[in-house]
Amino acid sequence: MSLVHLLMRTAVDPESLIPAVREVIRRNHPSLALLEVESLERIASESMWQRRLRAWLLAFFAGLATVLTSAGLYGVVSYLVTQRTREIGIRMALGAGARAVRLQVMRQGLVVVVLGVLAGLGRPPWWAAGRPAWCGALKPPTA
Repeated sequence: MSLVHLLMRTAVDPESLIPAVREVIRRNHPSLALLEVESLERIASESMWQRRLRAWLLAFFAGLATVLTSAGLYGVVSYLVTQRTREIGIRMALGAGARAVRLQVMRQGLVVVVLGVLAGLGRPPWWAAGRPAWCGALKPPTA
């Protein structure tokens, strides 16, 4: 049993030509059976669903991670400001401007962010070697 693939380029909707193509094939080659008739666009779309799903999931979890990170950073900075409320009040009473106090708080928050990024990027290579067995697809970095 051999398979025959027929590809056609059309200026109109390919789905509208299916009955005419069936008729031409039936008339000229009655022994051929037209089993699956699909447009190339549909075949390509169906072959890409896994990649689209992965891309969508990646974007979703990246967005979720961004939201959680923002909430965590807000909580840390809020906690630091709450701990220093008395100090900030004394500084402002002694003449420090709101801008200077705001810059100090932002600088302190930025230090926390930079330390977190450095801790995340500067992990040792042996850290990945101790991964659980369910992470079999992950490979430890090579030095």
